[in-house]
Amino acid sequence: MPLLFVGIDPDTGKTNSPTVWVDQEKRELVLQGWDPDPQTLAECADFERRRATGERDTDPASAYWAPWVDLIGRARARGVVVRRARIVSEPVTEYRNHFTGDGASAGAEITEAPEAARLCASAFEAVWDRAIPHDRYGL
Repeated sequence: MPLLFVGIDPDTGKTNSPTVWVDQEKRELVLQGWDPDPQTLAECADFERRRATGERDTDPASAYWAPWVDLIGRARARGVVVRRARIVSEPVTEYRNHFTGDGASAGAEITEAPEAARLCASAFEAVWDRAIPHDRYGL
């Protein structure tokens, strides 16, 4: 069975690398290209562990979570209120990431435009008003 293309680094230029594929027969991720960074390796290991055992890394000191825990900790120390809403498309698939309609990685999108910030804040509030609390959500 051929590999299924998942995504490509949006900054790849003409090297077409790195790319991510799924071997559907073996149910494995295939990373082609450059050596992955520690964060990517940790994410892949967490994904494979979750698939194999049904459990995932929840250790806040692990390589996977430490950068996020540090970021949120610093924000809260400054008095920032942190809320997080996840939008889940159903049916749920095994792996999630941010992709465009043609399967390419959506990459980061950064702007300082006030109207974009207002739109994002308004969209977040609309999602928050309709959200199902994490402990009540089920498949």
